[in-house]
Amino acid sequence: MSKNNKEQDSDKKVVGLFGVPLFEKNFVFKEKDKLIKYAKNLSGRRFSNIGGFQSKDFAKSNEPVYADFISQVQKDVGEAVGMFLPGKFQVICRGCWINVNGKNHWNGEHIHPSSDFTSTVYLKVPENSGNLYIKNPDTMKENSNFYNSPILGWDGLFARLKYIHYPKEDSIVIFPAYLPHSVGANETNKERISISMNFVIEKIWEEEK
Repeated sequence: MSKNNKEQDSDKKVVGLFGVPLFEKNFVFKEKDKLIKYAKNLSGRRFSNIGGFQSKDFAKSNEPVYADFISQVQKDVGEAVGMFLPGKFQVICRGCWINVNGKNHWNGEHIHPSSDFTSTVYLKVPENSGNLYIKNPDTMKENSNFYNSPILGWDGLFARLKYIHYPKEDSIVIFPAYLPHSVGANETNKERISISMNFVIEKIWEEEK
């Protein structure tokens, strides 16, 4: 390789623009069965769920098992947010509810407005009970012959139109709340049980000494 070619190669670089992470880790809650029992007895509501049961919000409940669960999730969300935000900040839970999907139940595409991050803890996830689908929020890509080409057919970081997450039991996912997402249909005769939460992040400003 000539000296000029080496100099040209040294000028090359790739900059990742507008990265959007999804965080995943194991999440074991010792009182899982007790939590499920309590949450199932709450009154229900309907938002994104097509069939199935979605409980009312219990973020402000005084029930100890709820408080312990929320506290454990907050720690994981704080760890994820720390990759975005240096210094001190508060992780404030603004919503928490249980989702129980039986056979042929699913969740339509939605976002979580007025929140910064959303998380889901998978408590019971039989195989084929519904994957998590996250859509690229850049709608311009849908109209692009390059990105939307069936010939391309790739799942690369820079070309992805959607991401499919295959949930596993006793795990948590955390991602920005503005991302459109949905849950596929439960194809089994067993319940798919998860708990989703919304969070707002507030920076703690420290006075300069």
